[in-house]
Amino acid sequence: MLRLLLAVGRNLTQHQEQGCLLVLEDMHDADAETLAVVEYLSDNIQGLPVFLLATLRPQSGPADELVRAVARRRS
Repeated sequence: MLRLLLAVGRNLTQHQEQGCLLVLEDMHDADAETLAVVEYLSDNIQGLPVFLLATLRPQSGPADELVRAVARRRS
């Protein structure tokens, strides 16, 4: 997934990295496997030209717990 995001963000005609924005909406409905991928991305995109934006409703649940854990780790 990280390689895909880097490839998408690369300007192939000028061989320059432009970066990539990944938007994930309604994460409060995400299953455990999706949350695991989002956690991996959150922990491993630092220093890469990738910006991850995820939205979720303010309700208790696995997605909310993930957001809080990622924030505590400053990922």
